Amino acid sequence: MCSGIGIGLPNGAWFSKGTRINLGWNSNVVDVNVVSLDDQAMHTRVWIKAEKKEVFCSFVYAHNRYIHRRALWQNLGMHKCYFRNRPWCIMGDFNAALNLEDMSVGSSNIDISMREFKEYVEDIEVTDVPRSGLQFTWNQKPKGCDGILKKIDQVMANLEFSDVFVGAYALFQPYRISDHSLTVLKIPMHVRADPKPFKFPNILTLNDRFKQVVQDGWAIHVSSFFMFRVVRKHKLLKCPFRKLPFEKGNLHENVKKLSLELDRVQVDLDSDLMLSFMRRRRSMFKLITMLFLWRNYF
Repeated sequence: MCSGIGIGLPNGAWFSKGTRINLGWNSNVVDVNVVSLDDQAMHTRVWIKAEKKEVFCSFVYAHNRYIHRRALWQNLGMHKCYFRNRPWCIMGDFNAALNLEDMSVGSSNIDISMREFKEYVEDIEVTDVPRSGLQFTWNQKPKGCDGILKKIDQVMANLEFSDVFVGAYALFQPYRISDHSLTVLKIPMHVRADPKPFKFPNILTLNDRFKQVVQDGWAIHVSSFFMFRVVRKHKLLKCPFRKLPFEKGNLHENVKKLSLELDRVQVDLDSDLMLSFMRRRRSMFKLITMLFLWRNYF
């Protein structure tokens, strides 16, 4: 929904246990107003500027204990009345599986945590948004055959959301170095192309030749009024800046290859839980990626 983050809002300022939910958005794309919040959910009204449409979004980070999650279920039930007949989606970490097939291991019986979750989902009348990507969205540090995989992250919406935002879907991406899958709600929009500002990766400032490249670019003579000269010199610096990361090998390509390989391993693991070798290989690639990123980008 947003191509970048312009404004952020945590919920930690209101609760003694600190920040549990951080919310950021691009103010050029959407306007966001917080309707209400507590330590397990942040309810917002999102106005999509290009589409001139509103959607109510509830961002959830549920407690670990099912007894404490009951307050969240009651809170969602109350907001169902407020959001009635308007598009509403709920997304986040619910810390509970909704169905038996959402767990790689465990009992074949529905426990009280799962039963209460299902009852409240039915009560607030929401269903899963069409999805793609990984089936299991959380992993408990798999080691050999002892790891646990679950689907505890959800993206759900009411009927009005599905009617207004046709084609919206949730994408659960490989978790790479996190224990949670990155969850993205894709809402089709007509996006107007804006002029791109001058920018470059901060990592370039660590390059030994960075200052010299800037000095050489700024020394180029440009004849015109002052503002034109500034803009022109910025444009002339783009090409040298693009070449800097390649002087010691293509760092972006190396990170991309490692990331893609790690994604492939995690997707294989998600589709076949019996591959203990794949679990060890996933851990290996996780360490390699962390070391590579640390050495070259921090």
